[in-house]
Amino acid sequence: MLVVVGALVAAGLYLLINRSRFGRSVRAVAQDAVMGEAVGLNTKRVMLLVFGLGSALAGLAGALIAPNVSVSPSLGHSFILQSFAIVIIGGLGSVTGSLVAALVVGVAEAFAVAYAPYLTGFTFYILVAVVLLIRPRGLLGSAKLGRA
Repeated sequence: MLVVVGALVAAGLYLLINRSRFGRSVRAVAQDAVMGEAVGLNTKRVMLLVFGLGSALAGLAGALIAPNVSVSPSLGHSFILQSFAIVIIGGLGSVTGSLVAALVVGVAEAFAVAYAPYLTGFTFYILVAVVLLIRPRGLLGSAKLGRA
């Protein structure tokens, strides 16, 4: 069920960001908020809606993972570092890269559990190090990191 819901949410988020007017506004504000405001976008509203969407997705993730783990106030700590590693592996600013990186990390951890159990906790550290050595901008990150 987690895989199906995750795939549906990822597809929905992709369609929302890439095929809707709201997604166009989000991309414009993310790229240059001042210019977005200059062309008539309500940047504060867009940022508020994106924050709300992110919060809703975090709540959905928590509700989906709760039956599989013991729930505690510090539950998120174990996932924050791994999420950060996934974003770095995928490439900063690349949602597709993060999706690919999440799949790579998941498969690598599954192989580590099966074939090298002593590496289970270090799998994503190793992946981050390898990706940063080979391709410092991440798997699908662009070379342009920001304005000069």
